[in-house]
Amino acid sequence: MCRFVDFDRSKNKFCGNEKTGERFYCIPRAYSPAASWLFHNNGDGTFKDVSQESGISKAMGKAWGVVATDINNDGWMDLFVANDTIPNFLFVNKHNGKFEDAALEAGVAYSQNGRERSGMVADSADFDQDGWQGLFVTNVDQEM
Repeated sequence: MCRFVDFDRSKNKFCGNEKTGERFYCIPRAYSPAASWLFHNNGDGTFKDVSQESGISKAMGKAWGVVATDINNDGWMDLFVANDTIPNFLFVNKHNGKFEDAALEAGVAYSQNGRERSGMVADSADFDQDGWQGLFVTNVDQEM
């Protein structure tokens, strides 16, 4: 379960014209990133929060989209997280209840220009039916 930013009413910031008091939408950089959650299905209608022991909560993101897919074709679900204004995450399943971020090594953390992107949606499919999953991410390119 992805989270966007660390926000509640007490952390609301003023973004806008200070002279007129007119408020504008705050860009994502105005707020701190937040840890996403991972829940294990217990098979009985309940879920256990395994965010910390899996390593997912160590990565602070501004997530808009997440997709579970077997990106390395090893039979285990991996997780791709599309972040806004910070590098994307690619959590590779280590087969022991833990995940490791391999986005940088896989070339999906940054744009081809080495910049953070504004990832909004993520999906995965075996588009050429060769047994390997590909990632599809909708990004909003912007100067950072």
